[in-house]
Amino acid sequence: MDMQSRRGPRRSSEGPRNRKWIIALAVAVVAGLVVWGVAVAIRNPLTTQATSSASPTMSVAAGERPVAVFLGDSYTQGVGATSKAVRWTTLLAANEGWTEVNLGRGGTGYVSTAGVSGCGLEYCPSYPEMIAEELPVDADIAVIAGGQNDFNAWKEDSAKVTAAIDSTLSALRAELPDAKIIVVGPSTPWEVGPTVIGMSAVVQAAAASIDATFVQLIDPPVLSADLLADDGAHPNDEGHAAIAERVAAGIANR
Repeated sequence: MDMQSRRGPRRSSEGPRNRKWIIALAVAVVAGLVVWGVAVAIRNPLTTQATSSASPTMSVAAGERPVAVFLGDSYTQGVGATSKAVRWTTLLAANEGWTEVNLGRGGTGYVSTAGVSGCGLEYCPSYPEMIAEELPVDADIAVIAGGQNDFNAWKEDSAKVTAAIDSTLSALRAELPDAKIIVVGPSTPWEVGPTVIGMSAVVQAAAASIDATFVQLIDPPVLSADLLADDGAHPNDEGHAAIAERVAAGIANR
């Protein structure tokens, strides 16, 4: 803001001294802001990098960075986050230096499809259908996540879901033979019971069969009630950050 009088600058023998004091104060303020910014980045590096992204759907500028395609359900789509910039996929892509291609569709799974109430479209295909129809063949990295929408199907016919998981991951490897594949197991903010444990184990085995990195989200559970959005089902910003951090740690440990 310009606080100078229209009559021109005030002349005083104190002028140079005041200017020196103002310059010193400005330097101190800038230095303080830099220190504060570094402290924030250290406390939450994933969130800090993501919010500096130029686009809510692309984690980094396109160019020489590897292209990472994300397949999954509403968690992958970013439901519950206050913006796409802070969903777990975009946080992870920013942290890893990837260009993000997000194909997450709410309500879908290894066998589950969805409609308007689940994904906002008349029809959203299952994971294997997405691989056959939408997968970019030039992706350097593929991240496939979820399975919680298949819990009811697992209770009805676990063999059918197991076969779908195996065939889905085999198809993903066939489509991207040279890509790094990361498989993120199913999660739940509620009790981790036999269904969740059983499905997670099957997904882990299928991931190993195609030489993919597996990241589990249930031991310890990555989500809890305080990490849910107002709908009580999807992760809030902190929940998305927790998932991103768990996956990042799983990648680093591989």
